[in-house]
Amino acid sequence: MRYVGLLLTVLAGVGLGLYFAHRLAVQVQFLNRLERLLEALERRMTYTARPVA
Repeated sequence: MRYVGLLLTVLAGVGLGLYFAHRLAVQVQFLNRLERLLEALERRMTYTARPVA
């Protein structure tokens, strides 16, 4: 019976680790999308800023 508490503690720790790893992965994915969007916007602004002559 002593090991039940230990097992629950380990499972809770693993669950929290997976939860926060997932949140971090979602945040990184969002930042990658934002970076690609900003790079595309920068390319577009650079292209339109060139003189027409």
